[in-house]
Amino acid sequence: MDPRTEVPPINLLSIKHQRPTPYSFTESDIRRLLTETRQLSVDHPFLRQVLYCLFGLLSVTGVRISEALDLAIDDVDLTAGVLTVRHAKFGKSRLLPLHNTKVEVLAEYGQHQQAF
Repeated sequence: MDPRTEVPPINLLSIKHQRPTPYSFTESDIRRLLTETRQLSVDHPFLRQVLYCLFGLLSVTGVRISEALDLAIDDVDLTAGVLTVRHAKFGKSRLLPLHNTKVEVLAEYGQHQQAF
């Protein structure tokens, strides 16, 4: 608006930022990842269960990694099959329905967690 203001030319900077193309995991990729997770050779056997549950949760719910890592036991209602994600994007919370198979995995995870 002000004639004294200089507008830089579009080609001023030679480097253009290009966002990398996201990779979408196929169902086969996810199955292979979960299978391999169960067979990891780690010092702590519970780590296999943690990773299996985490990767499975990420793949079926679409939660962000930060949201998944921030989950607490109280955020999972196994009876109703609902996951509560607190402090999500823009500080909001949301409820996510869980498939019966994921509820079973989370119940198994809870049992392993109590054992350790």
